[in-house]
Amino acid sequence: MTLTVGSAAHRILAHRHEGTVIAAFSKAVYLDFDDAVVALVVPGVAAGPLHVQVSWLPDASGGMPAHSGVDGLRVGATAVPVPDEVWSPPELDDVRGALPLLRRLVSHRPVLDITSGDGVDVTRSLDPFLAQGDTAGACRTLFGRGGGLTPAGDDVAAGVLLIAALDDPSRLLELRAIADTAPTHTISRAFLRAAASGECIEPVHSLLKACIDDDIDNATGHLERVRGVGHTSGLDLVAGVLAALTGLSVREARLSRETSSIHVQSRP
Repeated sequence: MTLTVGSAAHRILAHRHEGTVIAAFSKAVYLDFDDAVVALVVPGVAAGPLHVQVSWLPDASGGMPAHSGVDGLRVGATAVPVPDEVWSPPELDDVRGALPLLRRLVSHRPVLDITSGDGVDVTRSLDPFLAQGDTAGACRTLFGRGGGLTPAGDDVAAGVLLIAALDDPSRLLELRAIADTAPTHTISRAFLRAAASGECIEPVHSLLKACIDDDIDNATGHLERVRGVGHTSGLDLVAGVLAALTGLSVREARLSRETSSIHVQSRP
């Protein structure tokens, strides 16, 4: 397996930074460099914008110093090799084209209320916002809700932001500002910022590409890989993707009807 460094992590580590270990788990160590987060992950973890795949994790604990720069990456006194190969998300011709197949494959209902434990049809609940193009309003109803290292609501919001960014790159500054307002913790906010820049974990981009190509076999395989991300994080994220794509479709249909009505009314 070829190890990779994610596009955003590569940009961060190319500069001199003094940072701190903010969390350490069996499969990942999270580093914070001036509010820019990098995740050291074991090879079995999917490539992603913030991920640095390493063959072994340093013995790290919260509060331990970290350093990046031309002399490499160090965590505590340990030098950590950074892969040479940079992973970047693939170009997608028309992300809206993923909707028909994705709608057939995805039925997950994220749990946004840990007290009730009930799943939510986020496509329906977010429709009043997304069908109007109100990405900020949709995200405000999601941020910080649910359980998990990255709360389920944040994962859904990441899917919403990702599609907004991929569909209209001219909105990146607006979308990043939305991510910056999230009342959540540093790690989750970092993934939201990446999504708002059009960057997410590799299996999600691969799923979108397969759906655009109407390749059900590959799409099904990539969805299974998404299912393996976190407890439900991957599926929660894809539920947000589906909600956002549905909102775009509803909005496009409404605008088309309004345009047709105007043309009819303007006829002599």
